[in-house]
Formats: sequence, C-alpha cells, structure tokens
Amino acid sequence: ADDILCSMHADTVSHRMGWDASDVGAVNLMAFYNHFIAGPCKSYDPRQSSLLLVDGAAPETRSTGRTRGWDRAKNGGAASIDGGQAYLGLGLVDYQRHLAVEFLEAGAVLAVADHARALEPHQLCWNLNVGDVGWTRAGPSRPCGRRIAARSWCAAGVGDS
Repeated sequence: ADDILCSMHADTVSHRMGWDASDVGAVNLMAFYNHFIAGPCKSYDPRQSSLLLVDGAAPETRSTGRTRGWDRAKNGGAASIDGGQAYLGLGLVDYQRHLAVEFLEAGAVLAVADHARALEPHQLCWNLNVGDVGWTRAGPSRPCGRRIAARSWCAAGVGDS
C-alpha cells in the first residue's frame, strides 16, 4: 500500500503474438495506489505514452530498444537505455535515456535525461501521460479507459549536435 514503483522500459523484445505497444524509453510512476505517470495502456495514440516523440510520432510498434546498464544504490538507483531500432526509424541516429531515482526521508527525486542526435532537423517532444490519480486495481472497472492527460514539452529544429 505504501510502495513506490518507478520504471523505464527498454522494450528489448518484440512479442509478435500479443499486445506489444512500442514503449522504448517509457517512464512509469506508481505510488500509494495511484498511477502518476502512465503508459499507453491498449492504445497506439502516441499522446498516451510517457516517452520521447519525434515529429509527433512514437516509435513503430514492433521496434525494439536496448538496455545499456543499471546501478543499484541504498536509496534508489539509475538505469540507462538506448533507442536501438526504435528511434532509428524516426530519424534519430542516436538516442539514449537515463533515469535516476533517489528516495529521501521526506519524498523522492526522479530525474530523466535524454541524449538525441539526428542528421536532419526534427521536432522532439517530451511527452508525459499523467494518468488518472485515484486509479487502482480495485478502482474503476475499466482502467484502460483512462482519459488522455498528456503534457508535452517540445523543441523544434533539433539536429546533429
């Protein structure tokens, strides 16, 4: 009941026979029976993903990323992924996401850092689906019917740097 779960998806395997939304780099945060940062559930709408959008698009559904590494710490940890084939298909020649979490006595710090490189200019949007606070397994009967509650922060003209 008082647990905090923070995750980042590398999406290293594509499952051809089941639901398999592309979520390379997706970040999720669940705590105290609330889903604060959510994923797409069973939707292909990129606005429902908590990941990097390139020119308004999420990676292709069957594309995969790669785990670069992780490190555990007494009060948290860090992980790193790269976009693998997923972001190559969107025009990025290199994409990496780094996530660090530190649990403090009175709260927690969650930090996400992205590195993106492209040969042509693209609009990059950091999309965050804030989900529906109050959703739990014991809550509404259709948890996948969440409203789209995404927020995006965009930078135009990002290219080779």
